[in-house]
Amino acid sequence: MKTLKLLLFMAALVGIASCSKKEKINEAATQSQPIGHAIAQENVSPDNHLNPYDFVGKEHNRLLAMVRAYLESGGDNTVRGRNLFLMKHTSTHTNVEQLDKAVYHVIADTASRYLGNLSRLPITSDAKNAIVGIYKQVKTVKDNGEFSTFKAQIVKMEDGFLSSSNFSEKEKQLLLSAASVARHSTYYWLNDEELNVSADGRTASRSFFWKLIRAVGAASTDISSLVETIVTENDLPTAITEAAAASSWAYDAFDYMIDF
Repeated sequence: MKTLKLLLFMAALVGIASCSKKEKINEAATQSQPIGHAIAQENVSPDNHLNPYDFVGKEHNRLLAMVRAYLESGGDNTVRGRNLFLMKHTSTHTNVEQLDKAVYHVIADTASRYLGNLSRLPITSDAKNAIVGIYKQVKTVKDNGEFSTFKAQIVKMEDGFLSSSNFSEKEKQLLLSAASVARHSTYYWLNDEELNVSADGRTASRSFFWKLIRAVGAASTDISSLVETIVTENDLPTAITEAAAASSWAYDAFDYMIDF
């Protein structure tokens, strides 16, 4: 009888832990920022309701939050483990092998992707210059960590994309999607709990500047992955999934390089 009661008790504990894990992941699915995040940057929303493609950045953050909640709950912390989890929660047309390849490509070639890879994409020089402008705005965040000023500049660029006659409708989709990911991804990483200077000793020992570099690097990687996949594959759901898949891995990779 005692053995039976013990088994029932242990089963109950496993069930509670399992429910807690699922609840955390489900909660993350409704978030645009990390679970246990630091205080939101100046309480400014990352949304721009005038951008018809703002759902791209929102979906990116939803997937990113779910992946990180999955990892924090003890999920498989490998590229394949993260990607298998993502495949269950997206409408992408790709498969896990292609997703693995995309993530490795992003991380292995990060340094040359931003401008070198952009120069090789079959889009107009005006569109390339606009994307470079988005990158440059993301980089400004490392100077002070302020989101409101950054967002205002990105929104100003988006207004210009919408009203411009220099871009085709396809290019506008590309630029507005990239701008949306720039806003939402930057917001997400600036609100990561490790950017909270009052966090644990290991986190607090790092300079705030290096933490900002880490956030900027992850957001820039997201944009690069998204742009390349939209242009080369013309597949927006896959582009969003690949950007989210690369995002947390890029953040961890920058963390490793900074610690090293």
